[in-house]
Amino acid sequence: NVKLKSIKDQVCDVKLNFDCYTYSLLGLSLLDMNFEVSKDIANKIINNLDPGNFLFKSIIVMDNKEQSVSNLFTTVLFKYFQAEKMMEITSEDRFLENTRKDMQELREVLNDELHTNYFFTTSSPSGSISGGPGPILINDDKDEVPIDSNWKDIGAKEHTLYQNKTNRYVFLLKKTNYFKELHEALVVMCRQDSLIDGSGYLCQSWMNHIHSALDEIRSNISSDNENKFYWRELKKNIEVMDLNFLEFHTTISSNNSLMGKFPETMDFNFSKDYIKEYREYRRKLRDNVFQMLNEVKYAINNLATPGHTHDEHLLQEETEKVHERLLMISFIAMAIPSGVAIMTPEISIIIKIIAASAIFSIPLIYFSFRKIQKLLSYKRNIKSEFKRLIKLESKNIRKNIESNERLKSMDELPEDIKKGIIDLNQKGITSQEKRLSMLKTKL
Repeated sequence: NVKLKSIKDQVCDVKLNFDCYTYSLLGLSLLDMNFEVSKDIANKIINNLDPGNFLFKSIIVMDNKEQSVSNLFTTVLFKYFQAEKMMEITSEDRFLENTRKDMQELREVLNDELHTNYFFTTSSPSGSISGGPGPILINDDKDEVPIDSNWKDIGAKEHTLYQNKTNRYVFLLKKTNYFKELHEALVVMCRQDSLIDGSGYLCQSWMNHIHSALDEIRSNISSDNENKFYWRELKKNIEVMDLNFLEFHTTISSNNSLMGKFPETMDFNFSKDYIKEYREYRRKLRDNVFQMLNEVKYAINNLATPGHTHDEHLLQEETEKVHERLLMISFIAMAIPSGVAIMTPEISIIIKIIAASAIFSIPLIYFSFRKIQKLLSYKRNIKSEFKRLIKLESKNIRKNIESNERLKSMDELPEDIKKGIIDLNQKGITSQEKRLSMLKTKL
């Protein structure tokens, strides 16, 4: 029981119906809204009826509460995608350490409990939600809306379908018998927009993660960080990052045709000029997506370079193992003639015992010392790594708090959707603070 109260200060007070469509690919979802208004109201709102105004400057009444149309984003889609439930799972104590093993287990848990296969970026699920306004289709079945210079005829048959020249996503249909078919075509177009925008958003998210990692790696190179544990973990983390991106890249590539294919129709036909213009426009957007994918791939390859250049740490460990084995062989080679020598009857039993103890004690003392030395070095490196993670997590928390503060000052967003997004972001910040506290206990 939802009513559309007004569109950009123009009172309507009509019933608003909406349906939700969703696809498995990237979780693409559409809210399909429809309403009927009189000729007088239509002529008053026609010039302001663009997707942005309808989404952010229109008021609906739902559950006896006035709110912006955009608030359906938080009241409907946030619940559908179980955004809060996902945050609860990811902030559980067992996943706070954020190790590779933890993230693999988290992937499986999210799949089992939320029945959703999330893409993972560098070290976390890409559970962010993005969206925007879709096309508006005006069904002028009584031919009451006058056609002026603001409208462009895009139907194969004249005086059938028009596109607003100012806003390409506003369409005016004059033949109501084509409504269902045209509606389906616009749903396909909207899905293409969502796929392209979602792919671009995820590529941008990848770039942000890579940029953060870049600053950190550059800082460690500049400070001559000799922590073997850090460089070994970095190399493995980038390998996992590369595989995570490969999963995303192959998914988008296999659905390449969905980005630019013109919607198929049976009875209704678009004009040849519009089809040509549409395909060219989509081709450019699709090419831009694959250019971004290639840029992310290139960035990950470059990010892996410092890890390869520090492979001498691994080589050093293997060399030390070889040296220790050679040393053990040397001890054995020394012990054999020494053992034969002390077995002569002229040497007293006490000297034999002392000599034998010395022969066996030397390697025992050496290898015990080396084991303790390695253990202390490992603990020191682990402590250094936790200090680095604490510093990084503190920096991320500050950035997210600043982002929330900027969001509060965005006057163009309605207060209700702004509050919904800020509240969700705050839960993410709380989860980060919980992880920060856990990391401090590791010191």
